[in-house]
This record gives sequence, structure tokens and C-alpha cells, in this order.
Amino acid sequence: MLLTTAVARMLTRAGNRTPSMRLMATGAVIMLTGDLIYTTMSSTSEYTGGFVDSGFLMAYACWGAAALHPSMTRRPDTVLDVHRIGRTRLGILTAFVLIPPGLLFFQGAGDPAAIAWVSLGIGAVVLCLLVVMRMWGLVRQVKLQASRLGDLAMLDPLTGLANRRAFEEALGAAVATGTPTVLLLDLNGFKAVNDRFGHAVGDELLAAVAARISGAIPAGAVAARMGGDEFAVLLPTDVGDDLAARLRTAIHQPIHAGGQDLLVGASIGIAGVIDPVSGGGPGGPVSVSGGPASGAVSGGPIRDGSVSGGLVSGGGPGGPILDGQVFGGGTVFDGQVSDGSVSGGLVSGDRVTDPVEVLRRADVAMYAAKADGGRHRRYTADLDTSTDEEARLGAELRTALDRRQFHLVYQPIVELPTGKVLAVESLVRWWHPDRGYIAPDVFIPVAERSGLIVELGEWILRTACRQFAEWWRHGVAPYRFGVNVSARQLAEPGFVSLVAEILAETGVHPARLIVEVTETAVFGGGAAVRAVHELTELGVEIALDDFGTGHSSLGLLQTLPVRILKVDKSFVENVTMAGRHAVIATSLIHVANGLGLVAIAEGVETAEQAAELYRLGYRRAQGYHFGRPEMARPLSDVATA
Repeated sequence: MLLTTAVARMLTRAGNRTPSMRLMATGAVIMLTGDLIYTTMSSTSEYTGGFVDSGFLMAYACWGAAALHPSMTRRPDTVLDVHRIGRTRLGILTAFVLIPPGLLFFQGAGDPAAIAWVSLGIGAVVLCLLVVMRMWGLVRQVKLQASRLGDLAMLDPLTGLANRRAFEEALGAAVATGTPTVLLLDLNGFKAVNDRFGHAVGDELLAAVAARISGAIPAGAVAARMGGDEFAVLLPTDVGDDLAARLRTAIHQPIHAGGQDLLVGASIGIAGVIDPVSGGGPGGPVSVSGGPASGAVSGGPIRDGSVSGGLVSGGGPGGPILDGQVFGGGTVFDGQVSDGSVSGGLVSGDRVTDPVEVLRRADVAMYAAKADGGRHRRYTADLDTSTDEEARLGAELRTALDRRQFHLVYQPIVELPTGKVLAVESLVRWWHPDRGYIAPDVFIPVAERSGLIVELGEWILRTACRQFAEWWRHGVAPYRFGVNVSARQLAEPGFVSLVAEILAETGVHPARLIVEVTETAVFGGGAAVRAVHELTELGVEIALDDFGTGHSSLGLLQTLPVRILKVDKSFVENVTMAGRHAVIATSLIHVANGLGLVAIAEGVETAEQAAELYRLGYRRAQGYHFGRPEMARPLSDVATA
């Protein structure tokens, strides 16, 4: 029985068919055959040896050869693939299992009077068949469960789309056999929905978006949820720009989830295995070099690697120049052609063979699209340059924090019309030892995306509080001072506790601090709005910065405990002229006065603007006309507490 089991095992494992295993199986079959013959002969007559012993010796020889063969050092495949257990394999196993009961029939036929061999044989056969049937049922059940588990491992349970693993496998196969294109989508505004309405509504929104993506993609495309609010589409051909436009339109339609009509957008990055690289523009000269002869192409637009509509002359070894097109390969350089290659306009770059690189390029393009305001963007080589620059700037931000390269400047907020300083706004500046002055609108977005804004914001708050405490000790402190706080800081757990700790540490009364937040930072609700309410309970005043430029400004005034409105400079710069800006500035001061709020006009640069703002009803103003941001020093004209 053991020998038949071993032989069946070796004969039914395709993964074990190495030369050594074949020799072992051959020896086992010879041994099994000899053993059957010996058993049969010994039960009917006296066994005297002979060819059966020769068979045993041949089996030993096969096993010895198997042991000496180099393939014996390989580890056999011990993993059982349930999908390969079929009828043929089970039939072979059944046949070998029935050999021992068959011997019972044979022996019973020779001596039926001694023992009821036939009955024993029938019982053994029935038992073996029942075992085999049970095994076949278990195999089918295991195969079914394995198939279901395989499906679950490749599907996203929330949306029913393919998951990241399935998408990456499909992309790998597509890259190996064709020229696929990948679209990577990231939802804009999803975090705000999640924070405001909860994860259940967020999940319902994701499922609805997945359904819209599935309905918009062409046949043969693969849609997947990569994780969170990120989706991907794999196209067998390049129709990425058209599909991206359709997807953005479909996703931007209102989605009913959780009893709400919700709006989200999508930033889409596009990349393929052959991506365009940057080059020259249309209509300009393109030089061709790299051989004994050189020529020029001029006067026509350059698209997709071809030059049309212009004069073409000369040539190089990289390929012939025919009918206004250059054929050949080589390296592409900014409007230059070497070794027969062409550039200028959109030109095909090198083929990408690594699916991970295709995904990375789509990811880079997606973040570039998000930076552009939530559009779709195709990958080009210059995006890597800008990404590398942001990465370098992020690393230098870390160094700047450690080496104290940041400093604060303070801009006065004055009373109209007297010009008396009532408060100051704290502003951060960065003087880089090699690059010099780096503008806040350059490094602040990088700090927010990298998360360093949390640490930088804590330093700003602590430094401003210490400076105010020093002014207070010298009797030259303004009545209040303001600090800008980002959305990332407001959402940070423990932010309010940090503010309270710094105020206690520096001895500054909470009523002296103004926390300035933008409409965008608190529009999504959730943790940011809770933090604003907790700051108010602490005694800190809240100012809504750049008022009028963000989301749902009037609605925020009903939900937030705002005390101060800082009217954006875009409504102030043309206030002396008749027109929309003057009307808006007038309306905003009426809104502020009606709600009992303090309005501060930002960006006042001339005396005429200050006078007109005072006429309209503004009593607080800030801008270069009253003072530029300066390093801390004793103020000459302050209103002390």
C-alpha cells in the first residue's frame, strides 16, 4: 500500500519531473511490478527466484542513479495547487489504491474455501471507492473556495473594482505585450466630505464614483481602486486625454450620498509606455546632426515626432528624411536631433518596460494636475525636474528648521484714519544661505504637502508669543498679535492643547492672540471647525483671512465663531474706481457691521485707498501704505493695554 501511494504521488506531480525524480519513479514502478508478481506467484506456487529478483536489482540501480544525479540537489515542489487536481490525476490515484483489493480477488479465486476473499475484496473496493468519492468532493469544495478567495484577493470589497494587486498584474502583462496607457485619478474634496459627513457617507460616495468610472471606460479597459480616494484606469491603447475629460465631467456631476447632494472633482495623471518629452515649439528651426552631413528643418509645426510643412534638407546616419518627416531613432534633446532623432513639440521618448515606472509617472502627472487646480495632465520629463526640485526644497526645509534659518517679520494693523497701530500680523520669512530669499508662496505649499508645516507652525507660534511677551515687558506691545494657521495644523490632534501650552509657557493672555485661518482651511468642517471652536473657548480670537476668495464665505460666518474679517486685497486695490470691486468692498463692510464683526482691509498701498476705505466705513487697515513687514523692534506708536 505504501509503495503504491509513493508511485502515484511521483507520477502525478508535474513539478517534480526532474531526471532524478523520473529515475526514482521508474525504480518504484519496477519494484511495484516485481512485488505484485512475487505476491501472485507465491500464493499459487512455490517461488524460486529468477527474473523478479532481476527486477528488484534494476529498481535499486535506478534509485542509486537518481541519488547520484545532479538534479537530486533541487528541492522538489511541495506546494499543492488545487486547480491542478483533476479527473485524470484522481483516476490514477484510484487505480493504484485499488491494486491491494485486486490482489484479494486473485487470492480468493485460487483458494475460495479457506477464506471469503471475494467478500473481503468487495468490501475493500467499496471502501476505497467511498474514500475516493469523498476525496473528490473535498477537492471540488477546496477548488471552489480557492477560486472565491482568488477573486476576493483581486477585488476591492467596497467598490467591486479591481484592487491594486490585480491592476499591477494587468499592467505588467499589458506592458510586456503592448503599449498601454494608465490614468491615475485622485478625488478633490473627498477628505472634506469624510470629515463633515462621516466615513459611511464617504464609502457611499466612493462606490458611486467607482460606478461612474466603470460606466465611462471603453471595452477592454481595466478600472481599479488603488486605495483611499485614488482610482486607476488601464487602457490598451492611448485615448487617455479624451477619456480623462469624460471622467472629469462624469465625476463632477452631483452625487447623492447619505441624503446629501455632494460635489467632488478629480485630478488625473496620464502616462504610457511611450511618453512625450518636452521640446521646441512649432514653426521654429530644428537642427539635425550626428553624421557627416547636417541639415535643417524650418518653417513648419512639429508634432508627434514628425516635421511637416517646411523645408527639409540634409540628413544624418540615423534615418532618411522624406516628405517633411524624419525617420530614425536616437536621443531627444530640447529642439535638437542627434544620431537621427527628432525633437521639438511633442516627441516620443524611450519605451518604458517597467510597470512600476509607468505608475510612478502617472502619479507624478496626477500631482501636477492637482497643483494646476484639479485638471488632467500628461506626464512629461520636465515634471520629474519639478518634482525633484520640490523634494530638494522639502529636504532643505528640514535643514532650515534645524539650523534656524527662518525668522519672523511683523506688519502693523492700524486704526483709520489716525494710523495708530492696534495689532501686528506675524509672517515667516526664509533666508537660504545659498539661494537667498525664498518667498513664502514657494516654500509654504511644500511644507504643507510634506507635513513640515506642523513643526514650522509650532515654531512660528512659539516665537511670536515670546516676542509679544518681550514687548509686553517693555511696555511697547500692541493690543493684539496675529498668527496664521494652516488647515494641516488645525486638523492635527492636540493642536488646541499645544496653543494653550505655549500661551502658558510664555505668559501671554489668550485674548491677545489672533489665530488667522483661511476659508478653505475650515470649509470641509470636521476636525478643523472643532479646533476653531475650542480655540474660541480658550479665549483666542479667530480671524477669517483672505475673506471673499474661498468657499461659501457667508455660510461660514454662521457656523464659525469668527470675530474678525480680513477683506482680501483683490477687493481693495481697485476700491477707488467705480466698479465691481468697490461694490463688493462696500457690501463686505455692511455685512461685517451687521454681524457685529471687525473688518480689516488688506493690501492698502496708497493714501487714496485708505481715505476711500474710511469713507466706506472701514476702521481697520493693513498694507504697505502703513508699514512693510519688519523684523521685531520696539514700536514707536502703539496702543498699550
